Amino acid sequence: MGLSSPRNGMSPVTHAGAPGLRPSHPTRLLPRCALALVLCLLAACRAGESVATVVNESEATEILTVLYEHRIEGRKEEFGEEGARRWRVLVGAGDVASANQVLQDYGLPRPSDQGREGARDSGLFQTDSAEKARRLKEIETEIERQLRLLPGVVRVKVNVSPAAGDLLELNPPPATASVVIVCKDKQPTFTDENVRKLVAGGAPKLKPENVTVAVAYEPPRFVAGRESGGRRSVVLKFALISAAVLCLLLGALIALHLRRQRGRQAGAPNGEGELPGEAPASLPDPGARRLNAGQKAAQASASGSAAARVE
Repeated sequence: MGLSSPRNGMSPVTHAGAPGLRPSHPTRLLPRCALALVLCLLAACRAGESVATVVNESEATEILTVLYEHRIEGRKEEFGEEGARRWRVLVGAGDVASANQVLQDYGLPRPSDQGREGARDSGLFQTDSAEKARRLKEIETEIERQLRLLPGVVRVKVNVSPAAGDLLELNPPPATASVVIVCKDKQPTFTDENVRKLVAGGAPKLKPENVTVAVAYEPPRFVAGRESGGRRSVVLKFALISAAVLCLLLGALIALHLRRQRGRQAGAPNGEGELPGEAPASLPDPGARRLNAGQKAAQASASGSAAARVE
């Protein structure tokens, strides 16, 4: 009984000495694995951790500029629904600590307290004291925003005490204010008199001589790795891209080697001495063996009987 022919008209292929088993095809998996590796590497290069979230794009750009000055690479990303858009600033995982320290030294991101724009969100009915407190908070917020525009200012805190509104008092206390400014420059380019005028101009019935100003000097702290942070990020990206390219080249070389090896096997004689163009020799049939044995026994008995008759 001969070997059964394989399906679909394909010749049987041996693998590791076992007939009828088709060899695995690693060349089919190599492009997929290489593509998955490249996508993972690109995602790793693109990923980052958020260090700040702001409500406008201009402040996000300012934060990126400050980080870039300290050799920290980052990017901004917009998110949120329409009408409530926000921007987050992302840096590499290895630069999170340095970025947080730099932003703290520069007072970024700025407080998101509402100033005059908060009046649009106020309720229809409010008590007189609540309305006065809201209005006072708006005044202080607007003054702090103006003072942050001064060069070198990191943090600002303003407290305004409005003038008394009791008409029955003979000598009502005047409006006063106190200002604390934290500056990163040891010698600020502005004077206390400039600050008093700015504060007095932002609050009603407030005179410059009734404004107390305190300026504190706080230099930026040294952050380890600031100088090499950007260079390290570039080197990491280059290494990841190089690894992806090497994997692709290695996969291509392996595929070429396997293809050449299959070509050699197809052009060389098989293990039984038969060429590929010749029909494979059929294996001996056990039934035929039994038939031959019976024929030989019959011939032997016939030969014995003939010899007996001759005698």
